[in-house]
Amino acid sequence: ARPGFLRLAFTPGEQRLRPGGLVSGPTQMAVADTAAYALVAAHLGPVEMAVTSALNMQFLRPCHPRTITADAHMLRLGRRLVIMDVRLWTDEEAKPVSQATVTYAPP
Repeated sequence: ARPGFLRLAFTPGEQRLRPGGLVSGPTQMAVADTAAYALVAAHLGPVEMAVTSALNMQFLRPCHPRTITADAHMLRLGRRLVIMDVRLWTDEEAKPVSQATVTYAPP
């Protein structure tokens, strides 16, 4: 983590795959949400009661079962809302498999 940015890696197990052998959408959403929460915590400290108020996910290409890297960028750190862009990629950073805009409401 550094100011305004956090990188998280997640390797999905067999139970995270959907029929066809691709990483499921809910798993990708969980990775994006986890990265966003970690970015909020890195900026505000322990925020146990911070909650996701919105998560908009775009699935851009098939997500093969490899290590997923999530790059979370802070777009706005406000008193009531924190808005972040999270991009997930597997093989090439320049070719994301999905992208999420995540909004958190700190306590």
